[in-house]
Amino acid sequence: MLFSAHVSQLSEKFTVEEVKKMLGDIIESCFVSAQEKQKKDGYIVLERGFATIPLPGIDVHFHSRYLWAGVMPFRACELILR
Repeated sequence: MLFSAHVSQLSEKFTVEEVKKMLGDIIESCFVSAQEKQKKDGYIVLERGFATIPLPGIDVHFHSRYLWAGVMPFRACELILR
């Protein structure tokens, strides 16, 4: 279930809990799709999306000097979760 809508617009029509559930469903479906693709192909090729631009060699989600302080904690957490 992919759709283009702003969270504030959704919260005008739905309760906060309903919006959280919908967003959770979207995230879950994307995660399942990625797992299936990785299982089938052995890897996932990142593609440009609405909010992402994959950059080879960039291994964390922080591409800003303002967010640089979060890089090492993110890497540490990512290693623990693997």
